[in-house]
Amino acid sequence: SDLVFYAASSISFSRYQQSHWLGFWTTVALLILTQVLGQVTRSTTSWFTIGGLFAVQPSQLAVPLIGLSAAVTAARLQMHAFLSVGKYLLLIGIP
Repeated sequence: SDLVFYAASSISFSRYQQSHWLGFWTTVALLILTQVLGQVTRSTTSWFTIGGLFAVQPSQLAVPLIGLSAAVTAARLQMHAFLSVGKYLLLIGIP
């Protein structure tokens, strides 16, 4: 996991801003896959296995990626408009 954090920190923030929708929709897809392919462990379905090699918990990935996408969207929208606030709430409500 240290290698993943190191790799993520070496990417410039502007690159994350440019591709925030990719992270958002990837997270949504992973959360849906968890419900479809996930295995029940202790009464919850929060993990799924990729190729039998390792398990993934998409909800942990969702926290920073959805937060980043919400922050970028809020910065770009004019939040004083009612429609903009509705779009923002829809964005953070999807996952």
